[in-house]
Amino acid sequence: MWPILIVSIIGVAVVLERAFWWTGRWMRRDPKRIEKVFTAIETGDVT
Repeated sequence: MWPILIVSIIGVAVVLERAFWWTGRWMRRDPKRIEKVFTAIETGDVT
């Protein structure tokens, strides 16, 4: 029973850490920079 509890706690910790990481990444994205990248791809100006 103890191993199941320990693995469950580790699993929840990993899920929470990944959720915080993705949330932080989503909050820091720059829409202007993303638009610039897509425009460069559309015009073929990719180096």
